[in-house]
Amino acid sequence: MSYPSDNQTVFSSIDISHYFFKLRDQSYDNVSISNLKLQKLLYYAHGLHLAVTEYPLLNEQLEAWKLGPVSPSSYRNFNYNGSLNIKVIEHFDESILSDVAKQVTEAVWEQLGGKSARYLMTKTHAEKPWKESKLGEKIDDGIMKDFFKSQFLKNTK
Repeated sequence: MSYPSDNQTVFSSIDISHYFFKLRDQSYDNVSISNLKLQKLLYYAHGLHLAVTEYPLLNEQLEAWKLGPVSPSSYRNFNYNGSLNIKVIEHFDESILSDVAKQVTEAVWEQLGGKSARYLMTKTHAEKPWKESKLGEKIDDGIMKDFFKSQFLKNTK
């Protein structure tokens, strides 16, 4: 799906997930990504992209589940591994991602990739987008954009 601007192109949560796996595999810290942790990383990447570009990163809205924000398609795709580290064998062609999508994903990985799934879950539960969403329903992108803009601007002053 193409739009006039690089910032307006949306991506599947599976593709962004694979980019997180690539970043993990390039790190020397032996960091793991469980499905729970992956869902929170996707939430932060989506929110940061909304704040920076005004447009969504993912081609689906996140949902508020008991353990925090979730991308349903990514969750289903990687649920086979339970709570263990997700290992991906297939090759991923990162050239399908825009430069902005990569930069946002890298920024989230740099800040949060070393954090535990439990830490990220607790963090998301304390934030406005999840708190203002009903369980099982979609998290409003407008609320996410406003929240992440306030956080991003606060942290860059």
